Amino acid sequence: MINIYIGYDPKEQEAYDVCEYSIRQRASVPVTIQPISSAHPLYNRREYERNGTRYDHVDHRPFSTDFSFARFLVPALQEHEGWAVFMDCDFLILDDIAEVMEYADPKYAACVVQRRHVPLEPYKWGGHVQALYPRKNWSSFVLWNCSHKSNSVLVPHVINEAQGRSLHTFEWLREEEIGNLPDTWNHLVGYDKPIPADLLRGVHYTSGGPWFDEYKNCEYAELWFDERDKMKEATNAA
Repeated sequence: MINIYIGYDPKEQEAYDVCEYSIRQRASVPVTIQPISSAHPLYNRREYERNGTRYDHVDHRPFSTDFSFARFLVPALQEHEGWAVFMDCDFLILDDIAEVMEYADPKYAACVVQRRHVPLEPYKWGGHVQALYPRKNWSSFVLWNCSHKSNSVLVPHVINEAQGRSLHTFEWLREEEIGNLPDTWNHLVGYDKPIPADLLRGVHYTSGGPWFDEYKNCEYAELWFDERDKMKEATNAA
C-alpha cells in the first residue's frame, strides 16, 4: 500500500480529479489517496490578502494555493511512520507510482527532483505573484520518509509557525538527507526541454494547466485533455 497526498485547492478541482485518476489508472499496487489543504483541522497558519494576492502572516511572502504550507503536515498525518508521496494537484502521472518506491532509501528523510529552477515571469496562473526562493519546486513532488528522525520536528505547531521559505527549502534537513529522484517524475512544463511523452512519468503544469483557458494550448495539454476525457467516460459508464 502506498499512501499518497495530493495538494487540494477548490479553484483547481478538475486538476485534482484528473491527477488522482491518472495515479489510480497506472498503479500496480493498492494506493490510498487523500487531499491535503489549509482546511485540515491541524492547520491554522494565518494569512492575509493584498491587491488580490495571498500573503503568509509569518513571513509576509506571497503564496497561491490552499496547500502551499499544508503539504508539510504529511509526516505528522502519517504519525511519523513509513513512507508517503506528496504531489501538487497540477500533476499528470503517466507511469506506475510504485516505481517511486525504488528510491525509498532509509538514509534519506525526503527524496525530490533536485534542480535549480528560477522562473522568469513575475506572475503565474490567476495573476498570482511568482515567489522566488532556493530549491523552488523541490517540494512539489516529495517521497517522504515519515519515520526518519530528522522529520520528527515536523509537527503541526511548527508547520503553522515556521518561516515558509525554511519549509520549502527543507532547511531542517542536512543536504545528505535529501535524496534525488529522476527529473522525469517532476517535468516542469514550459521550463524543461520537451521530451517524448513515453519518457515522462510526472508532468507538472507548474505555471498553469490546460484546465485554465489561458493555458489550454500549453505543452503536453493534449495529454491532460486525453486523461480528462478517459476519466469522464469511466465516470459516465459507472
